Amino acid sequence: MNTDDELDRRFSEKSAWREARTPWNLAVAALRDAATPHWDLTQTNPTDAELPYPVEALMEIARQTSALPYDPAPLGTASARRSLVDRLAAGHDPDDVCLAASTSELYRFLLDLLCDAGDNILVPAPGYPLFDMIGDLNGVELRFYPLLEADGWSIDLDALEAAVDSRTRAIIVVTPNNPTGSCIDHEWPALIELCLAQQLTLISDEVFAPYRFRPTDGGSLLDAAGAEQILHVALGGLSKYAALPGHKLSWAFVGGPTALRRTAMRRLETIADTFLSPSSSVQAALPALLDLAPEMQRAIRGRCLENLSQMESLAATSAVTPLRPTGGWSALLKMPRILDDEAWGVRLLTEARVVLQPGSLYRFGGPGFLVASLLTPTERWREGMSRISAVVDRFG
Repeated sequence: MNTDDELDRRFSEKSAWREARTPWNLAVAALRDAATPHWDLTQTNPTDAELPYPVEALMEIARQTSALPYDPAPLGTASARRSLVDRLAAGHDPDDVCLAASTSELYRFLLDLLCDAGDNILVPAPGYPLFDMIGDLNGVELRFYPLLEADGWSIDLDALEAAVDSRTRAIIVVTPNNPTGSCIDHEWPALIELCLAQQLTLISDEVFAPYRFRPTDGGSLLDAAGAEQILHVALGGLSKYAALPGHKLSWAFVGGPTALRRTAMRRLETIADTFLSPSSSVQAALPALLDLAPEMQRAIRGRCLENLSQMESLAATSAVTPLRPTGGWSALLKMPRILDDEAWGVRLLTEARVVLQPGSLYRFGGPGFLVASLLTPTERWREGMSRISAVVDRFG
């Protein structure tokens, strides 16, 4: 019988991820394996969140576009890229847009474009765990810069600058951030100045941009003053923009000085030509899907705001501190510091059958943060919040 070590030698080290067997992971697995009724407040799949999809309109779009001829355009078809510019980035050149199946794939393209093995990129913490895997697969070091809770999860600009060295190639920002819900606003000038001084690319992940809860909160890198001085990229996708993760289409708007931008697009085209991942049918459907998106965005914003209102009532009835995001699909609960986040997650699972994610999954620096999905159907959310309050009250 082969040992784990013998099997591991057959495969790359960069693919050797194993799910952490923490008490929280084990408790979640046991709860689900036993099919025990529970209140899962971590659902982030919009198609499974009881939202009012325009099903007939989506079926008609699919009927009209599913059998069109294949158009193998490496950066995406001209009509699809034009539809994105017309609706989302007026004045941008469609030739400076790259399409892929997902933002994860676009990150792969961008790391292939910018980094050699041993180079590093700067990413936020707290932040989405997927960055770790993407960095490993590309042989790129991730350096984490902190977001400051006391300042509304704004960027610690001094720590960010201190993390830059001769092998740094890019800074990634996420706005609204997942999971803090914070938006980049006053930090744009400093970020642009740093990238200009250090010849770095600024990548702005804006997949949750339609879900800012106030229009004045934050803004796009594409609109930031001075961005044209640096190579910059803004990311989005149908998964969040239209709540259609199964349609597998994302986009990158590339901007900056002419020579840098044109070289980047030429090289991106070669990289994308290796994969040709977006389907012709979803590209043909893109204009109609973008036009349907505001309907889904309104429904999701309504769900998020209603759940936020329910969450904030916890502050009046228990020792839980809800932290209101400025955008996105996630919300944070700051639990009493008598337990860390992992222990709170396990206690809520075992005593109340409520599933929340420990903040340690997202690299929170302090204890006691739990992460919930605002997409959760409202009745489940309301019951879950009530159960959380009851456990905290009994415990403390």
